[in-house]
Amino acid sequence: MPTQGPVSRALGRWDAGHTVRAATFRTRGVGITKHRPPKRSGGFSLVELLISLSLGLLVIAALGQVFSSTIRTHGRTLATANLHESMRLIDTFLSRAAARAGYMGCLGNHTSIANFLRGTWQDLPEYDLSRPVEGYENIGSGRFRPNIESLPLTSNRHRLHKPNNGIRENILAPEADILVLRGMGDAAGHVRQLPHDGSLLIEVGEQHLEPENGDILMIADCDQGALFNTTNRRRSGAMVSLSWGEGSGSFANGPVGTSGLGAETSVGLSLSPEGFAASSILAHVRTTVFFIGLSQVPDVRGNTLYSLWWKEGNSRPSELVRGVRDMQVLYGVKYGPRATDESSVPPLFVEGGVVGYYQWDQIPVDATVASIWISFVLQSVYGFVDEENYALARSFSLTYALQNMRPSVLEVSR
Repeated sequence: MPTQGPVSRALGRWDAGHTVRAATFRTRGVGITKHRPPKRSGGFSLVELLISLSLGLLVIAALGQVFSSTIRTHGRTLATANLHESMRLIDTFLSRAAARAGYMGCLGNHTSIANFLRGTWQDLPEYDLSRPVEGYENIGSGRFRPNIESLPLTSNRHRLHKPNNGIRENILAPEADILVLRGMGDAAGHVRQLPHDGSLLIEVGEQHLEPENGDILMIADCDQGALFNTTNRRRSGAMVSLSWGEGSGSFANGPVGTSGLGAETSVGLSLSPEGFAASSILAHVRTTVFFIGLSQVPDVRGNTLYSLWWKEGNSRPSELVRGVRDMQVLYGVKYGPRATDESSVPPLFVEGGVVGYYQWDQIPVDATVASIWISFVLQSVYGFVDEENYALARSFSLTYALQNMRPSVLEVSR
């Protein structure tokens, strides 16, 4: 048996609570013993830690750049998609109004419309069928040509069918134009009994916009028309009886109707003794005013926004599309034959093409407006800005042919 030296015995007795890994002791020669030194515990030096920390910071910075770029790209994509969606909405509203501009059934001349309202056409901007298209050119500093006092403004209440339902001048954009389109709108019903003895009878279905007392309606055939205020409406089942009693004020009925040429009605609403044809149509009159005004809601960063607004008929103006900063309108005109007399129906003017585009106040007197070209500047409602800190904006333009405009329908006014 090998013998243990004094060192080995001492280590064996040292602190029974600790484990000591020792090599096998062997006595050699003079009884000297050797042991294996303990292993060095693992770890990083200071230099290794600094290198690791630097690499980690570089990775985090790179990931931050990628994340920031991704967020910015997503924001730009979202803002651009919003601008294109806004343009589609604008196109929807404008195309409907442009399709209606100048529409009066088969009646080809506004001078054959008997106006029963006490106000003149100029006093009735919400129903002035003598001007199917009308423009207001913004010349800066809050001024327009012609003067916007001829519009239905809140500050100009005698030109409003319903009080306070006008346009507020203080919200108008500083440079944007104003566009007005007029024509016959939704059908009020099928005419079942032609107007006589102060009343007419219509049948109303689901596809009709049933008239109420105070609505301004127009009845027309191919030879004549009449604009009147509905009074004493009575309904029995699907049949509705309408009358046009006299009243006071610009939007009330007078005793007789008067045409643009000064002729007075002779039988009921009719200018001719024969009355209206059996094929007559009865419809609401729709005047739509498009303008750019302050939005009721700022963008997501609290910045002021402008929007496309409209005022349709006698209703209050409504905000249609937010983020529309500007609107500029040009009018395409044609030259064509005019009717030789007021009884003849002028032909549709489809040949020749558009001669040119003009601002409203520069349209040649002997020309007919046949199309409109509208340019918009849209701004992101998300407050997104580009690298130079400019708000994201896009320009779009739309062109509409006015299919219902005939050479003798529109008389360009100054």
